[in-house]
This record gives sequence, structure tokens and C-alpha cells, in this order.
Amino acid sequence: MKAIKKISGLFKRKEKLVETPKPKEHKKGAYYMWKPIKEDPSFKNSEIVKLIDKLYDTIEGFELHTYNSYAILANKRLDKVPEEETYLLGQNKEWVKYLISLSMEKGFRIRFDYTTDYESIVKELNKVIKIFGDIKKQIGSENKKPQTKGKEWWKFAKKSIILMEKKGDKPAGVGILFPQI
Repeated sequence: MKAIKKISGLFKRKEKLVETPKPKEHKKGAYYMWKPIKEDPSFKNSEIVKLIDKLYDTIEGFELHTYNSYAILANKRLDKVPEEETYLLGQNKEWVKYLISLSMEKGFRIRFDYTTDYESIVKELNKVIKIFGDIKKQIGSENKKPQTKGKEWWKFAKKSIILMEKKGDKPAGVGILFPQI
């Protein structure tokens, strides 16, 4: 039985996932924060990476609330940021499949199904940034200190991948998760 199943519009906690730093190929069922695609082939110059930067900036100090905004639909709200990564799988009204996660080390992350096209990823990231930016302003938590080390992790991951590209290596993706079968 696969660890990830199709879920229509709802979210479900998934714990049997394996993160792999550099897969040999994009596999069915994999979820990515970023992967090279025709419209976005370079990590360093990636529009998606710029949006992920903006997402980390937007939700800093607000990571638990962001995760719980998704988790409420599955009755899986968290009282505090977990040490171990916690996952929720879902899809939006346009059938874009994504997997969100939260952990102390890597913060709030959103990954997209390997089949998701560039335009859908950009649209979804912009929507999430707008929604949570507006909510954060309304509840007045702009100046809260970070709840996770996610932004630090992301900066380190970015530097590592950009260095990899400078050396001529082609990254397979970032934040890759494959279902454990």
C-alpha cells in the first residue's frame, strides 16, 4: 500500500515519507518544492525560488498558524511546532496537488506533485503568500520572532544548490519527497 493516496480536497497526515536529496529521475508520486522544468530550468534564476523566498519572509513568526490553517480541515491542528516533520496532503479547487509540512528545523514547506505545471505552482505560491500576508497583518504578528529555523535552512539549501550549479551539476530538485511503499 502506498503511503500517499489521492485525497479529494482534504488533508491527511502522512508519516511514512522519505526525503531524498538527489533522485535519479522524477518519479510518479514525488513532491517537490522546486525542480528544473522547461520554464524554470535554473535554480539560481528561478521565479519559483524567488516565490519560496517571499513565502519564508511572509510567514516568519507565523509558521504554526500557517500550518494549522491547512490542518484545521483534517482536524490535525498542532499546539506547537514539532521537532519531526509533520505532513498534510491536499489539493486546491483547480486540482493542484500539494504536500505541506512543518518542523522546527525546516519550518513550513509546501511541495507540489511532480506533474504540476509551472503556471499552477506560481499561481498557488502567489495565492498562499497573499492570503497569509494579509492574515498576518490583520492579527498583528509582523514583528514576531521566528517559530522555526526554516528560513535559515532555506538560505543554507539555496547556497548549496547555487554552488552545485556553479560547479556544473544539475540539481534534480529541492525538498523532494517520495512515497514509501
